[in-house]
Amino acid sequence: MKRQIALGVCLLVTALSIGSVLFSQGFPDWGRRKAADYYITEGMAETNAPSILGAIVWDFRAFDTLGEEIVLFTAAVGVFTVMVFGISEKGKKREKIGR
Repeated sequence: MKRQIALGVCLLVTALSIGSVLFSQGFPDWGRRKAADYYITEGMAETNAPSILGAIVWDFRAFDTLGEEIVLFTAAVGVFTVMVFGISEKGKKREKIGR
């Protein structure tokens, strides 16, 4: 019973989150693209990058990209740790790979 209630709450929160994004005022209005227009018109000249993609990813959004890389690295380390040192279904420790 508790699982069904938890699942219902999760589904409700997900539906409300998606609905709030889709029905917000600014979502369908692509006319106000100030940042995108600036990146396209001034990006190459301001950063001296070889491509507009490089200018955006490595110069304008470098800290955001660094944050994403940290999250991906942490997730990979977590998955590796669980796979190598994880606990099996019966509660016994798994043997290390390579023995």
